[in-house]
Amino acid sequence: MKIKMMQKFLSKRDPQKVKFYKKKWLWAVLIVVLFFGVNPPDEGTLGEEVSVAVQSTEETLEVKETAEVEILDSNGEPIEFHPHKLVDDVTEKWRVSTIAENIQPEDYAIDYYNKYFESTDEVHWVVNFNYNTTTCISRPSGFLDVRVFEYTSKEEHSAKTLGSGMMYAEYFIDLATGEVEKIS
Repeated sequence: MKIKMMQKFLSKRDPQKVKFYKKKWLWAVLIVVLFFGVNPPDEGTLGEEVSVAVQSTEETLEVKETAEVEILDSNGEPIEFHPHKLVDDVTEKWRVSTIAENIQPEDYAIDYYNKYFESTDEVHWVVNFNYNTTTCISRPSGFLDVRVFEYTSKEEHSAKTLGSGMMYAEYFIDLATGEVEKIS
């Protein structure tokens, strides 16, 4: 009796005996085909959206190219910064540059921001070996926050050690007017 019940149970579960119209994958395929058959994607609109996206990207690139900012030192010579990401930065928003120039951070902060910041939530650190300072530039709102720290040895290699020296000064710089206010 038990053997007959097992055979009956197994015969019902045998995939070869399941009717084709009862297979779930078949219905899934039919539903997808019917959905896209009744509602095909509008190719004209899709093409227009792609075209608009490409145009807006080109405009952004053109604006960036025409808005090139040149940062000059106290002798009128151009300074090149090379911001790069830090390996141990968990936010992925920090950048660090190193220079050895005769220029104060409050004199180049706005031009640096306009040239090198890709988004407003980035934080840039500039290590100046000429003055042995590390400057942090960030934008909490409509102004730049510029903090100048004492440089500590090899701090430019790690996000954990950047800005670990004593803070010398802090400036708020209005982006619209360029007005510099020394906080400390």
